Amino acid sequence: MTEQSTLAKFMPDTFKKTKIIDKFVPASLPSFVKYFLSQKVEITIPFLKLYNAFFANYKEGFDGKKKTILYPFCFPQEILRAMDLVPFNIEVMSSLASQAPMDKYPENIFKYLDSGYEKGLPGTLCSGQLGGAGALLTGDWPKPDMVLSAAPGFCDVNSKIMEFTARTLKVPLLNVELSPYNDQRAADFYKAGLYDLIKNIEELTGTRLDVDRLRETIDISNRGVELSDEITALQTVVPSPVPNDWIGLNTALRLFMNGMPEVIPVYEAILASSKKKYKKGKAAIPNEKHRMLIIYTSIYFEETFNDWLAEQGVSVIVDLLSYFPLQPIDTTNLDTMLEGISKEAMNYPMARQMKLPLDDADSWSEDMVHLAKKFKATCAYFSGNPACKRANGSIRLAADRIKNEVGIPILYTEADSWDQRVMGLPDIKESVVEFLETIS
Repeated sequence: MTEQSTLAKFMPDTFKKTKIIDKFVPASLPSFVKYFLSQKVEITIPFLKLYNAFFANYKEGFDGKKKTILYPFCFPQEILRAMDLVPFNIEVMSSLASQAPMDKYPENIFKYLDSGYEKGLPGTLCSGQLGGAGALLTGDWPKPDMVLSAAPGFCDVNSKIMEFTARTLKVPLLNVELSPYNDQRAADFYKAGLYDLIKNIEELTGTRLDVDRLRETIDISNRGVELSDEITALQTVVPSPVPNDWIGLNTALRLFMNGMPEVIPVYEAILASSKKKYKKGKAAIPNEKHRMLIIYTSIYFEETFNDWLAEQGVSVIVDLLSYFPLQPIDTTNLDTMLEGISKEAMNYPMARQMKLPLDDADSWSEDMVHLAKKFKATCAYFSGNPACKRANGSIRLAADRIKNEVGIPILYTEADSWDQRVMGLPDIKESVVEFLETIS
């Protein structure tokens, strides 16, 4: 029995916090009170209620009250929530471990990564998945009832870690495969995979999919798309009235919390506070000097990184994991809903960009050029996550397109998004500051 590490200690602490939030944080505040709140506080209050609901759902899985499923970032959760499963996301597990305060949880994500290396897994695997797998394999996170693999062809590391974890833990492995194309045939192919997935989950759980419940989760997802589009439109304003908090929140709301009713008040708070800034002619960052496009993954081991960028006068307009060019899903019947989820999955971050030739339509370089122009970016940043061989091997193509078609400077670092041992936060900040001074 290995000694318990970060997440085994962190999660009980988190469950205690949810009880405090539930008791003391109000569901909503009167409009006249919101008028006097800062933008961050106005957003934080509904997010805390969502945080509470999110981890309360996790606890049901921890306590064995509901079946659990380990799933990858690229899979929409509407079906999983409609089937009353508790979805555990492997990247969330890695992020929670990597963000755990070192003074209280000194092993951070490091023990989980190193345990994988000790088992013979190569150091080139992505820490975003290896950390979560390490928590499962060391027993710091309860074993899931099933594992879903859905990233072959654009994040093969994710797919192999999911397979390895399922086989090592001896739990059922489910698969949904994404076509390398973005056409109707590709959507039909994915939809067929969703039908098979539902059938397999029904057999494993003994519970049939409730179509009305699926419609409810999709209605929440659709409302999120509408609100997100309004927020994104405000981001095109210079200077932006939308805070840097939106970037991380947008990723979390869509990739990890989608389908939960508590996400809607968070979207609404971000939109309302940003509209209020816009109507007053004010910016979220009063001294906005730069508009940064993070063209791949950001720095996730430090949750205040975007706040620090704001202090430097930098509006982060998007990073790859916060870009969702989605359309509302037709909820007429099961088939239209599964087709809509298929197209949603095809346009999730990385699933959309990294499976195609990198100079093709909807590819990484094409999307980054589009976003740089749309949001009037003045600079770009590539963090250099070392495990992403496809990105590191093709960054020159994307960078050349951005330079030639948009004409903005790009910062490169060799950081890891989750493992701060690769490049520490002080060195990252120093590189950013030097870059900003150079282009100012």
